[in-house]
Amino acid sequence: MSKKGTLIVTLALLLSNAMAGLDGTIINTALPSIISDLHGIQYMGWIVAAFWGIDMLETNAQDIIKSIDLELTQRIILI
Repeated sequence: MSKKGTLIVTLALLLSNAMAGLDGTIINTALPSIISDLHGIQYMGWIVAAFWGIDMLETNAQDIIKSIDLELTQRIILI
């Protein structure tokens, strides 16, 4: 793999790690008040499920990279 490809994958993994950290601290703590301010309490289950799904995908990105073709994985992460 070229240096550019390695850099892109590394940055994508670092970004996903940072997003997972933010999700675990800021977003999950503030989510109930944000939803109540926007009067969207009926959608809270869907929003929490979406955040958990994204968080699960981000934290398991390394396993995904190992199990899928590397070029395809780079494209998926960069989308």
